[in-house]
Amino acid sequence: MCLAPARRALTCSAGYAPSQGLGAGAVWSIGAPARVPSFRWFCDAATPLPSGLLPQAKPCLCLPLPLLSAGLEELSLAGNQLREVPEALGELSALSRLQLAGNQLASLPAGLCGLGALQGLWLHGNQLEGLPEELGRLAALTQLSLSGNRLRALPGSLGGLAELQELSCAGNRLGALPDSVGQLGALKKLSLHGNQLR
Repeated sequence: MCLAPARRALTCSAGYAPSQGLGAGAVWSIGAPARVPSFRWFCDAATPLPSGLLPQAKPCLCLPLPLLSAGLEELSLAGNQLREVPEALGELSALSRLQLAGNQLASLPAGLCGLGALQGLWLHGNQLEGLPEELGRLAALTQLSLSGNRLRALPGSLGGLAELQELSCAGNRLGALPDSVGQLGALKKLSLHGNQLR
């Protein structure tokens, strides 16, 4: 199966079930709108998952990271009740959009902050209590969505996101903002309602 060279995308969703049974390692193509090919990967119960990745009650869903092209540009793992994301995601060097919203993530691996091409990171609707200090290394980031988590503070390195245009932190437990927020010269939209700012 050939992917369009201009853009590559992978969508993984536990809420989708193909009409025919697929064994471990099968790839199910689901043509996506806007001519962006998307792929969902399903595995059977015999395929091992990282410990604690998904609750036992959920359909077995895994991401075959060794099989993902280094040229992958868009990855959506939203709404899968993930409790953790693998450090290996940080090896997808061409990734520009990463959707991790609507899971059960309490923390992020520092390796994720090595995605130098990342422009959009959606983490809203998780259980994040903190963010890696390395977050400021995401120099190409223009959109960061952190709403609806349990954040009490933002890392001081946030000011290093020189390209950041949209920052959404609504519905957290923030009591203050780091002084480095004043260094976000490209910022056009900042959402902070529903916090404990003084």
